[in-house]
Amino acid sequence: MLKKSFLDQWLPSKKDFYNEFEDHTNRCYKINAHSSMDKIEGVLHSDNSTQKYAERSVRAWCDACGKREKSTTQDDDSPCRFLYYWIGEKVFTEGGGSSWAEIMGIIYSKLRSVPGEKKCKIIYPDIDQTTFGHMKMLYDYYKDYETIDAYLKLNDYYCDQGCKDYFSNLKASYDYMYRKLSDDRESPYCDDFLQMYPYGVQSFTFLVS
Repeated sequence: MLKKSFLDQWLPSKKDFYNEFEDHTNRCYKINAHSSMDKIEGVLHSDNSTQKYAERSVRAWCDACGKREKSTTQDDDSPCRFLYYWIGEKVFTEGGGSSWAEIMGIIYSKLRSVPGEKKCKIIYPDIDQTTFGHMKMLYDYYKDYETIDAYLKLNDYYCDQGCKDYFSNLKASYDYMYRKLSDDRESPYCDDFLQMYPYGVQSFTFLVS
């Protein structure tokens, strides 16, 4: 039986991105932005609404930019998207006196000031917190799809309740975004959702309780 706790260890989104963002290693020297990032971290520390995200956001940003610069695919923005969702989830779960969108805007306005061609920018400037949460889940699955599919096949599609709950939540996110299309078709995240839609839960509907 496939256990969600086991699967989580091997998902590319966690193994290659989120876990590295979490280790707080300072990798700013790799993108020749160490002095600039020290200044930006200081600015974020001085603002009460972004103070607790300053060091983690800056170091994860350097890591993502370094990954993007090393990518063999010119248009690969995966590191920046994973960074965006990682920072956004931190602000989402930890909360604060200011609104989620306001804090995200402040953080990225400071990070944007660092010069360079392949630096990470905010992905969706005008997204609301609820839609962000659903898009994060769908993007992670979009990138983890092949790994998840392979492990499900190895286990004859037999999985624990954690996996079933995961697919139920995933289906809810697909349903939410599909309804969102009729109200907000012009938003950039709608185009991204349509790109991810073929990687839906149709193949695993029998796992959804």
